[in-house]
Parts: sequence; C-alpha cells; structure tokens
Amino acid sequence: MSTGGRWTTARRLAPIVLAVAGGLALGSLNEPAGRFLAPFGRLYLSLLLMCIIPIIGAAVVSSLGRMMASHRLGGNLVMIAVVFWIGMLLAAGIGTAIGWVTGVGENLRGSSALGNLLLELESTGGGGVLDAGAAAGAPPERYVELFDGAASAPQAVAPGAADAAERAPRLLVYLEKLIPGNLMVAYLEDNYLAVLFFSILLGVALGLAPPETRDTALGVLE
Repeated sequence: MSTGGRWTTARRLAPIVLAVAGGLALGSLNEPAGRFLAPFGRLYLSLLLMCIIPIIGAAVVSSLGRMMASHRLGGNLVMIAVVFWIGMLLAAGIGTAIGWVTGVGENLRGSSALGNLLLELESTGGGGVLDAGAAAGAPPERYVELFDGAASAPQAVAPGAADAAERAPRLLVYLEKLIPGNLMVAYLEDNYLAVLFFSILLGVALGLAPPETRDTALGVLE
C-alpha cells in the first residue's frame, strides 16, 4: 500500500478511534452525561444495523454476478474457501486461547448470574424464555436452571411432525430452514443465512443473464 493509501486509511479510522475513546472517557468520568447521550448512541447503532443486511445482499449479488460474467468464479471460490477456513480456525484458536488463559466462564455453570442477565435482557427485548414463562405463570427462577443443564419447557408439536423430522436427512432439514419461504420475513427476522442464500442464487442468475440486463441490474446494486 502506498503512503497516500495508508494516510487515507488512517484518516478514516481516526474519527472512529477518537469517538470510541471519547465515549469511554465520558462514561467513566461523567456518568450522568453518558446516560443522557446513551439513547442517541443506540439510535446511531440501530441505523448501522438497519444497513447491514442490504449491504451484505447487494455486495454478494454484485460480486458473484461480476465473477460469473468474467468467468473467474472457480479461482475466486477456491481463494474464498481458503480465507474462510483460515479465518474460522484463527478465530476459534484465539477464542480458545483467551478462555484457557483467563478462565472466563469456568464458574458459569454453577452460577445464576448469566440466567439473571438473560432474564433482564428478555424483559426489555420481548419474546424468548421470559415471555413464555410469564404467560405460563412460572417463576423467573425456573429459567435460571437453563444454565445448569436443565431442558427448556416442552413445546406443542403437531402429530407426526416429530417422526417426520427424525426420518428426514439432516442436510434436507438444514436446507429447508436455509431457504426462505418469504424473503421479507427473513429480512425482518435478521436471518442472515437465508438472505445470503438468496443473494448467492440471485448473483449467479444475474451472472448468467444477457449482458444488457446483467449490467443494468448490477450497476443499480453497486
């Protein structure tokens, strides 16, 4: 990377680093001011999260479409697979090493702290185990046991559904969950895998489309 490129990268990262450092300092030194600004920070994070799925979908579709059109998909797929596996192994290794060195979570199974934290989060976020317990009238302590190895409350299953799930090959069950029956529902539920799967299919389809149609669609996405 040239000196100009490094300077441009540093100039883009500097505001982010300064903002994080300023937020940490403000929250530590002036708690009332930090609490006052917290809602604005949550709004900003919500705006960022709102953009994640559209950006992922557009990037995957346009990239795959261009690769299909240029007939460079095979070599790029090999490179992507290599980078993916290396990154996954590095992340797993770093996480395991940090857990082994620091001992984070080794006393978690005998503690109710994580269960109480989940109850607090669910009470503000809606849905999940707390709402199910509230509907059934169960005490909150029942759900702390989830972290001591206890199974969650049984759910009603349609007759024969369990047997069908047992007989179906695991790969087919996984694919059935991966393919979105309704793309808008997948977007609303932040089902990233389903959106990614649809984006891959759309990218391949656009890559095989006639040039005039493909270039217009990929241009809009880019």
